[in-house]
Amino acid sequence: DALSMLLVRAAGAPESVRAPIALSVGMVALRQPETLLRVLDGATDRSSAIELVRDAFDMLAEDFEEERFYATVRRAYWAAADGSAAREIAMALIVRLEF
Repeated sequence: DALSMLLVRAAGAPESVRAPIALSVGMVALRQPETLLRVLDGATDRSSAIELVRDAFDMLAEDFEEERFYATVRRAYWAAADGSAAREIAMALIVRLEF
């Protein structure tokens, strides 16, 4: 019921409301795809609900890629010697990208 309510609430909602709902729906889709499929089957506005899932995957994929990048940069920072160019570059990325 909660997932169905999120789909209904997201339809036509402003982006400030829709984005966090999309992320929540995306997490359900990744962790419980069968539940999402069942809810989509009963959705009154299936097209809008599927669009929400697409948006969620766009956001999640982007976040995942940023997190992987951040982890790689942090690993490079700790692997580099003190005062080395590699450590300075990693630190600059961490600071400038606000990781």
